[in-house]
Amino acid sequence: MTAILALTILYLPACASQKFNTRNRLIYYSWQFANEVLHSPEDVRQIKAILDINMTDSAVYHSLRMFGREMFERGEQAKAFEYFKHTLDILEENTKMTKDELRYKSSCYLMLGAATDEVGMQQLSIEFYLKGLKISEELGDYAETGRFFNNIGVCHFRTQDLDEAEQYFRKALDVNTKHKNNLEMSINYSNLSEIFGMRNELDSSVEYALKAIQCLDEKKHPYDYYMTQSTIGWIYAKKNEFHMARTWLENAYNHQKTNDYKNSLFYTCLAMMELADKTSDNPNFVKYSKEAEQIAREIGNFMLLNEYYKSAGNVYRSRGQSDKAYELAEKYIAVQDSAYRAENKSRMEQALNIYNLEKKTKAYESSISNWNPVVILAICGSIALVLLGLLFWVITMSRRAEKARRDKQKTDEVLAALRELHLQEEIKRNEEASRQIHDNQRSLAAVTLEKIKINQTIDEVLTESRQILLSISARDKENRERLKSIIGKLSSIDNEVNWDEFQMYFAKVHPDFYRLLDQSHPELTPKDRRLCALVSLGLSSKEIAALTFREVRSVETSRNRLRKKLDIASEVNLEDYLLHLTLNLS
Repeated sequence: MTAILALTILYLPACASQKFNTRNRLIYYSWQFANEVLHSPEDVRQIKAILDINMTDSAVYHSLRMFGREMFERGEQAKAFEYFKHTLDILEENTKMTKDELRYKSSCYLMLGAATDEVGMQQLSIEFYLKGLKISEELGDYAETGRFFNNIGVCHFRTQDLDEAEQYFRKALDVNTKHKNNLEMSINYSNLSEIFGMRNELDSSVEYALKAIQCLDEKKHPYDYYMTQSTIGWIYAKKNEFHMARTWLENAYNHQKTNDYKNSLFYTCLAMMELADKTSDNPNFVKYSKEAEQIAREIGNFMLLNEYYKSAGNVYRSRGQSDKAYELAEKYIAVQDSAYRAENKSRMEQALNIYNLEKKTKAYESSISNWNPVVILAICGSIALVLLGLLFWVITMSRRAEKARRDKQKTDEVLAALRELHLQEEIKRNEEASRQIHDNQRSLAAVTLEKIKINQTIDEVLTESRQILLSISARDKENRERLKSIIGKLSSIDNEVNWDEFQMYFAKVHPDFYRLLDQSHPELTPKDRRLCALVSLGLSSKEIAALTFREVRSVETSRNRLRKKLDIASEVNLEDYLLHLTLNLS
């Protein structure tokens, strides 16, 4: 019996190492994942092909890496996270990994970092990147090391930590420059250019953008090449070097249009639109403005459409075309709010999926084939190991339960933090909206009071001037004529001053008032509409008279005339009627 037990203990591990090593366990897990999680026959065939072909370890791990990467590229971040996380668990059970296994482990950390970064978990992403970076440096894998440095820099850039981001981009650049990895160098230079652009250091920004394009081969990477050309032109436009800006932008525009690179063409059109505005080239401004909007609508990307609304609105605002700027601002706010909610919902769902993944216990060992007498003896001997195996199982399950409890506790803490963050963002947005409304109301009141005070002051000066005129002797013709001239100038002061500003703030506080009023009473004149607005604010006839520089009696007459146009009964209050009218129609 003792001999049988010893033979079993020696034989089974050897058999397991030969028939079910780390490589085979990873292939089997990938096959199960494709079959049970992805439910994709194509992915199942892809994994099965690895078993059917006599591949080297390097080729197998490359195929498994591409299998996981394709999930990420399809937008299935949560599934990619689950796959690579469990792959790491299998790898870490092997205390003596080969170089191929270590490289694959490093790439798992790279993909885990990308998945968590995509859903806004930059801190967790940096933790994965740093673990992978350590492995790639130990292996001397310089290409992977450069990618880790660059991706860590991107995480810091997204959290607005520009100094830390710059350090990591420079580390990536040093590695890639040393090993002449031109494509990665162009990415590093572009990232540095963007950092200096955010700091408004435009000379440095254009310098790094020019270095980025020098690293690109126009034939091998045309999309990146022309996109970088467009970026350079945009920076020159910001520097007010319009000839250089036009040269770069026109070249990028022509090639992007020829190759149908719609996404990059959209940004080039925005840059051309802003350049045309700066150079007072209105025909080209209209041309590129329309083309940018058309591209955004054709692609169906509301984020690009919002970029157009924002850029075009800024141009119209700088031109003083407040109506057009306000129209685009309303569209921008509507799309931005919709985009924010959709993006926030998507990111929250991805984050919850990642942190709600449960550990699944699966059997990876396959039955031992090609039975022989030694195996039969080993099975007989295994009966003696039942009690020992049961004890080992109890200990293992206890440890797994404790690990699952800790994982669940950590997951609950992360979810609570995410919910709190989401709540704080909602509160902040509501407070900002309330503050904006309050500021608009204060501005409207300030404009109204300022106009009343100015008109009252003018009225007092006129009254006193007329009294002085009466007291001057008729023989003092010179002084009488001078005083009459002053009275005439004061009387002819344009009564429309500041009305545009008043109407702008009134429209912000009561955005639908004029539309609803016109809908019910389209026959009203501009003066009638203005009087309706002043009455709806609760101003008395005296206050309106002071505000419009008229006699109180004249205002009363206008109010009576307005009541007749509105067909209001004598017992109905005009202010109440206007308020109820706009509320009922809305």
